[in-house]
Amino acid sequence: MIDLDCIYFNESLHAWVETTHNNLSTRYEMRPIRIKPHDFGFDSYASILNAVLSNITVRDILSSTKDGPDMDKYIALAHDAWINNYIQWKAISGDRVTNNPKRSLNTNQRNDRATTPPTNLSANDLELYRDIITNVFDTLTRKLLEAGIKNMSLD
Repeated sequence: MIDLDCIYFNESLHAWVETTHNNLSTRYEMRPIRIKPHDFGFDSYASILNAVLSNITVRDILSSTKDGPDMDKYIALAHDAWINNYIQWKAISGDRVTNNPKRSLNTNQRNDRATTPPTNLSANDLELYRDIITNVFDTLTRKLLEAGIKNMSLD
């Protein structure tokens, strides 16, 4: 399992998941559903964010301010992480997404997604990955600018 206390850019992975979930809920104009560790949704975010954040370099952040992030690179990382999380969940929990027995994990849509290469994903899946990645890079750019402003001196 992923270490939710792992720190990326001065924030725990747990905090990254919560921030990303809240930002995407706002973006999609959805009421944020409370997600928690060891629920499939939370663990999906955590695995995706862990894969993206652990592969970002300062050069990636700086070049993203001009050209945007390398979406192909990060979508591939995000998708591989989601697949691994999905396979682990199926092996451990069988068919349950959460403690709610009415929610099924093992769906045709998820099985198809898990066997589809990133280049052939549906528009909705790609949009979700892009939005997660964009949220990460926007947050990092903001953090970088805030750090730079704090270090500026008018002397």
